[in-house]
Amino acid sequence: MLLISIIGQLDRLYLPFRLPWSFGTAFTGIGLFGIGFLAKDALMSLSNRILFGKFLLFIVLLATSLVFSYLNDFVNLGANRMGSYFYFYVASFSGIGLCILVSKAIPENMIFSFVGRNSLAILALHLPAYLVIRGVEKVMVRVVGLTIPGMSLWSMMFYSIIQLLMTVPIIYVINRYLLSRAMLIPHPRG
Repeated sequence: MLLISIIGQLDRLYLPFRLPWSFGTAFTGIGLFGIGFLAKDALMSLSNRILFGKFLLFIVLLATSLVFSYLNDFVNLGANRMGSYFYFYVASFSGIGLCILVSKAIPENMIFSFVGRNSLAILALHLPAYLVIRGVEKVMVRVVGLTIPGMSLWSMMFYSIIQLLMTVPIIYVINRYLLSRAMLIPHPRG
């Protein structure tokens, strides 16, 4: 993981152009993903051994993530812009640990399980759903004279929920008819 991370850093520093499809950025992202995957069990084991473990670890990780994010320059992982290599990874690893702790504290439920299992389909469908919502808004503005509020936290949450609800029937069709059929087709070589 360290080697992959260093390749991502070298790409950022020395390549005068961006690789297609953000391939260079993938080195940084894969390093972060791998560390998160490898750290999840160790982090939970550590938090169970410390008195007030989970709460204390939560506070330490939150403070570390906030401090090093603040100290760092502007970060844009899509453009492989990390600011300080050290600050970026300290903030990233503490943020990953924080996400792991929070996710382990949330009891399993149907909504989060559905989103987790179908995150790739949601990623592919959320922009078309957003465009449909914006199109309907423009019609509502012209026909009804409705005014659209600015982008507040509540409106962003509203958009997210509506987008998710719009993708559910399509995800159902994909899972029920497309993926189940794809699993039945034998591979040509075997």
